[in-house]
Amino acid sequence: MGQRGTKPSDNLLQQIDNLPVLEGGPPEVLAGDEEASGEWRRLVPLLNQLGHVCSLNEHLLVGYCQSFAVARRAFRELRRGDLLVEGSTGNAAANPLIAIMHQAQDRMLKAGKEMGMSPAMLQSIRAVARAEPGKKEEDLSDFLDD
Repeated sequence: MGQRGTKPSDNLLQQIDNLPVLEGGPPEVLAGDEEASGEWRRLVPLLNQLGHVCSLNEHLLVGYCQSFAVARRAFRELRRGDLLVEGSTGNAAANPLIAIMHQAQDRMLKAGKEMGMSPAMLQSIRAVARAEPGKKEEDLSDFLDD
């Protein structure tokens, strides 16, 4: 099955290839949040190697890292407490941390898909690479191959 849409021009592809990669440590907005900053430091080298992020879409990775930190904090707090808490009427209600954790995870999934971090995206990269015979293997062949 062929690709949908118009084929990008060589000039556009060259411009995309020349966009600056993310370099250096986490941005100032993540300062003081060790979990978010740690996730930034873990992901940036991998995503740069894949060519999935550049300085133009830094905001996606910032949002992902912030959501990662929120989800981790909510999960830790949830483990210390109960799944059910007393609601305003005295009845049992779901702990609000559950909703906070799920919302953060949803934001992570959305940002991750945008940055090509899903298993489906990695599989499609493999398929494209295999469909282009004679093309030189990329540095990520060990990372992407099972």
